[in-house]
Amino acid sequence: VEYYDLPWIRRIVRQAEADDYRWSSLILGIVESTPFQMRKAREQ
Repeated sequence: VEYYDLPWIRRIVRQAEADDYRWSSLILGIVESTPFQMRKAREQ
């Protein structure tokens, strides 16, 4: 997690809070976020 991820993290937490912090809300928020969808695989 980097400093530039913080706005997305706050958004995900707010959405999860509205859904009583269900795991499904957290996971859905993460996988639907732009940073998650735009990430690149690390080269090894």
